Amino acid sequence: MKTFLFASLVFLSTAAFADVWTEDYASAVRQAKAEKKELLLFFTGSDWCPWCKKLTGEILSTSYFEREAPKKFVLVKLDFPHDIEQSDELKAQNKDLRKKFKVRGFPTLILADSAEKPYITNGYREQTPEIYLSWLIQSKVFQKLDAFIGAKEYEAALTYIEQLTTKGDLLPDLRQRAFFARAQILDLTGKPKSEIIDALEESVAADPNTSQADAIREIIEQLKNKK
Repeated sequence: MKTFLFASLVFLSTAAFADVWTEDYASAVRQAKAEKKELLLFFTGSDWCPWCKKLTGEILSTSYFEREAPKKFVLVKLDFPHDIEQSDELKAQNKDLRKKFKVRGFPTLILADSAEKPYITNGYREQTPEIYLSWLIQSKVFQKLDAFIGAKEYEAALTYIEQLTTKGDLLPDLRQRAFFARAQILDLTGKPKSEIIDALEESVAADPNTSQADAIREIIEQLKNKK
């Protein structure tokens, strides 16, 4: 009985997951443009990748995520299974999109605008569905920041970062990314090493207990030791 019930729960979870995600990328792009939404692309190995299964089970297939995420995003599942049959067209589409978005591993979530321009990448995080979705929604701020940097409007970018980092609702690792971007801009514009280090230290302080913070600490040490 337990085995039967477990199998039934897995089936129901998979069915619900399938209902709110499309595998038709071209249709998703048209929908995103029509509804003025972003694209949320989920690259997964659904029947073999353990972290993909955790991300799906703990976050993406929860009732909260399925209810709230489609209000902001068009959800696209791009699957690379081992034992699930797919049409040749679907396999070709997914292969082309993996190359287009430079996906190297699974799971990978990419947010892109309706013009198909990606602006941030994510993966599995041990978070509640509410915090995970908040992270995805807040990540949109990096679209504008990337636009400033791409146009070499560095002063505007620094002003925007100041606005972002003084707001109290930006999640810690996004604050970290913003401060790190500030350090990069200071470097690009030839500011003194001390200012760059200060920005990097602010980046670490924003979210200190992560692998990203450890990597930034290494950069700080390299800068301090550089003559």
